[in-house]
Amino acid sequence: MKKYSFILVTIVLILLLSSCSLFACKHRKCTEQVVPPTCELDGYTEYTCKKCGDVSTGNIVEKLGHSYTEEVIAANCFEEGYTKHTCTVCSNTYNDNIVEKTKHYFVGEACPNCGMEEITENITPDTEWYDEKLLIFDLTTKEQLAGLASLVNSGIDFSGVNIYLDADINLEFYEWIPIGNSEYSFNGIFDGDGHTIFGLKINANYDYVGLFGNLSGKVCNVNIEQANVYVKRNYSYVSIVCGYLTGEANNITTDGFIEASKSNQVGSIAGVVSPLSIVYNKLSNKATINASNCVGGIFGYINSTGIVQIDNIVSTGNIKGVSQVGGIVGYANANVGSKIYQSSVCADIVGEYYIGGIAGKVENVSISTCTNDGSSIKANAYYNEGENFYVWLGGYVGYGYSIDNCINNVDIIYTSRGAYVGGIGGYLTDDISGCINNGDVKGVESVGGVVGCSTSNISNCSNKGNISGLSNNVGGIVGYITPENAVTLENLDNMGRVEGLSCVGGIIGKMYQVTTTIGDWYSDTKKGSNSSYKWYYHFYSIDTIIRNINNSADIFAINEMVGGNAGNISVESTYEQHNAKHTNHGGGYSSNACSIIGDIRILATNIVNTGNISAGNSVGEIFGSFVSDAPSTIDNYTVIGKVKVKSEVLEGEYDIGLNTNLTLTDRKIYGEENTNTETPETSGVSE
Repeated sequence: MKKYSFILVTIVLILLLSSCSLFACKHRKCTEQVVPPTCELDGYTEYTCKKCGDVSTGNIVEKLGHSYTEEVIAANCFEEGYTKHTCTVCSNTYNDNIVEKTKHYFVGEACPNCGMEEITENITPDTEWYDEKLLIFDLTTKEQLAGLASLVNSGIDFSGVNIYLDADINLEFYEWIPIGNSEYSFNGIFDGDGHTIFGLKINANYDYVGLFGNLSGKVCNVNIEQANVYVKRNYSYVSIVCGYLTGEANNITTDGFIEASKSNQVGSIAGVVSPLSIVYNKLSNKATINASNCVGGIFGYINSTGIVQIDNIVSTGNIKGVSQVGGIVGYANANVGSKIYQSSVCADIVGEYYIGGIAGKVENVSISTCTNDGSSIKANAYYNEGENFYVWLGGYVGYGYSIDNCINNVDIIYTSRGAYVGGIGGYLTDDISGCINNGDVKGVESVGGVVGCSTSNISNCSNKGNISGLSNNVGGIVGYITPENAVTLENLDNMGRVEGLSCVGGIIGKMYQVTTTIGDWYSDTKKGSNSSYKWYYHFYSIDTIIRNINNSADIFAINEMVGGNAGNISVESTYEQHNAKHTNHGGGYSSNACSIIGDIRILATNIVNTGNISAGNSVGEIFGSFVSDAPSTIDNYTVIGKVKVKSEVLEGEYDIGLNTNLTLTDRKIYGEENTNTETPETSGVSE
């Protein structure tokens, strides 16, 4: 037994002594493989032991790194441009600096960008696909699409019929005859099914211009690229998609250009829209448009007796016109409840008057939750009525209705004659709320960071841009407000410098209000008097509320009526005389003049100004001038305690420059007049 145990131990020892795991292998006999470096990986030498098979690395050589040459590939009308980078070591390539395709257009001659000659021939129409017994058709060629135009223009309206595109269609810049005209319209459904129509070209001497000249049905799910629409004279209803639209249009994109400098009612999706109540959504335009009046990036002119809703719109094509020019719509008139919302514009908008980033002019159409991030919005002329001059220029709308929750990031610059320039709206007739202006605003008269002129409530708005007016009525929020009824101005915050000539304020440039309400009479005569009764009516028919307003920017004006919060507030009562019969003490009758008086009161609270003020006369840290024939109040207000008149710093209380019928209570001072340097309480003021 011992013999066998000894043998077993011996065998184990032999195995252990022969193993590299017990005694390290000396790796004296190794193979070597050199792996060279690349542009992205280090090089090295790989060692493999012939005895134990162990692998190791050494002699690390740093990676070479790419060495690129650059080749600029210019854009043309059909392909994007770019910079091509090629590595001279490993031939790796990548592209960057993408440049958009050049605009392919003819305008009556060869394309200046690529030299292609204009094609004046029409497409030969193919109508063989049409069967009046069928209700669904699939089109795949330009000839079939031209056949649709031929059929519609001969009187077949396709009511109840669905037309689908089953492929992309290249019209190859042949002269296009629109589908529908002044006499006939397409009344079916045209569904592009996500396909693209390339090379639409129209050189027109007629109205009703577009892929569809006249459409009362529906067009949807189609892209139109490299469109060329040229109208030589003053024709109307001009578009890329629909010249005249009384039906539906959804999920459409357009690109190219419209050159119709003498034409009216021009837009990429439709020149004129005249439906009943309807919703238009998912529309996008990149096309450049040059036209005359009622010019919009999407719609030129909307005229509806119903409620029209426009949502989810994107417009990035530059727009140029004369009047009623907007990034989405030139002019819109519909029933109350109509709106443009959840839409954005990023384009240059240029016109003469009624100019806006979203719309040039709207009536009864609100604008909500939109964004304007364009390069510029400019007016280069004005409209005049006798000695009055107007421009109606705004970051969102030139002349509009109500606006809420909109942000403007574009500078609004205008230096010619004309009133009503604002960061959000030029002139607005209904409520403004939740709007922010971040761009500088420069105009002449009635200039405001949010609105140039307003006739209604303003709430929860702020301005961060510098506001400059060359004349009167300039405010950080509103330049001129002329309410017809009771209004509330609340939660308003200005952080941008404000400067102008007269009636200049951190929040309000000028407010002018007149009563119109008349009520019951009451008697004011001595009992028992034999004289006839004398009757009066005297009441507060309107309470205008101003609360939670804050100006923290400097105010500068050359002349008078300048205030940290308002330059000039002027309210007037309406006095009317009526003759009426009244019973006198002796039982007889007499006719006497009866005075009827309607008063406006201003009730203001939590008013804060911490900006420095410099002006000529009638300067106040709160209001430059306040005139009213009804007793009004300001309760809880904070001033910086420092104003400058004609370069001289005034000491003491200069809260109101010119004061008639205004009582102030609970005054707080921020700054130099006491030791408290903490920021004043501005609870409720928008941030």
